[in-house]
Amino acid sequence: MATREFLEAARRGDLAELRRLHATSESPDALCAASSAGESSCGHTALHWLAAAGHDAAVAWLLGLHGVEVDRRNRGGSTALHSAAANGHAHVCRRLMRQGARADAEDTNGMTPFDAAAARGHAAAARALPSSSAPHVFLQLAVGSVQGQLIFKLFERRAPRACANFVGLAEGFQGLCYRGSRFHRLLPQQVIQGGVLRGCAAETPVSIFGGAFADERGGLDHPQDRRGLLCLASSGVDSNGSQFFITLAPCPHLSGRHVVFGELVAGDDMLELASSVPVNPASGKPTQLIAILDSGRWPPAETKARGVPATAQPAMTLEEVSAAASSTTQNVASAIAHGLKRAATDSSCNPADGAPTKAARHGPKVAMWDAMLATKDDGSIEDSSSECDESDKDR
Repeated sequence: MATREFLEAARRGDLAELRRLHATSESPDALCAASSAGESSCGHTALHWLAAAGHDAAVAWLLGLHGVEVDRRNRGGSTALHSAAANGHAHVCRRLMRQGARADAEDTNGMTPFDAAAARGHAAAARALPSSSAPHVFLQLAVGSVQGQLIFKLFERRAPRACANFVGLAEGFQGLCYRGSRFHRLLPQQVIQGGVLRGCAAETPVSIFGGAFADERGGLDHPQDRRGLLCLASSGVDSNGSQFFITLAPCPHLSGRHVVFGELVAGDDMLELASSVPVNPASGKPTQLIAILDSGRWPPAETKARGVPATAQPAMTLEEVSAAASSTTQNVASAIAHGLKRAATDSSCNPADGAPTKAARHGPKVAMWDAMLATKDDGSIEDSSSECDESDKDR
């Protein structure tokens, strides 16, 4: 009975009741170590409940008691640090880490506390934690009057060159940036495509490397088996540039043809909104503007952090975005150098290393992505469902 009352008091954040129960208990250490029981229970300890609710004073009190394990796991393998991070409590995250909580602890899904913060878009909590081993990038979108963020976790080990390029263009590199661009193609229940930079020709690959760059085998080998995968759009072998697409559903017909270099970890509701925009049947383009207002590493620096509204508010125009956007190279050089260094030692980045030929990868008669949306001379639309192409001459 005392154990249940103690856990309930922790769940409510009732420090006075916690103190009373602890003082009157015959086994106070057992109270601190107890976890919720029952088949439907998550197995939280009192520390989990207090951390999840952000009760800093109660967390501080509990950590000072004997018998409290700061890294005690619940049934899902989560620690109290996971609970604090997932609920955006940066101050509790810092307190737990000062008491020795492991920031690299993984739950049963392989998620660290940083991943838990990213999954819910809690930038302040993420900044309180050591940087993730995998870079994260955000795109802040405007769909009509609604704004929101997409947050991606990049697969740097699979595709270091693609990741360095995406980070560089998200932050801004030598005048090239995703800010102010738009998503220009939409195939309902398949993919949504963007990345044509303002002032750049759609049919010419543009990247931080100066032009088209090679496919990476690690990214090609990743199956396009689920929604939310971040992939390079290209017109053929080794023709990657700034353009990318996000899968809206499993796309097995694209597996092995395009480099997969990341996945969406937060913002699926915003992706759903963007993918629900009507499409012009004559061009395959969204009839409503889907603009990228801001982009960069996630979490953004605290001085640069921008709140994402929970409710609709007027979106900026592309002209306003263009005027406000600046070419920022801070923190990009290291990402590029790291990507190039990895790419130099990764044979998958070398087009002469025996990478699959175009015929082997695409088949002899595979139509390009541009044919899916580009119009014929008579105005009808080519019927194809195989490729993602950079060209977009009708933009």
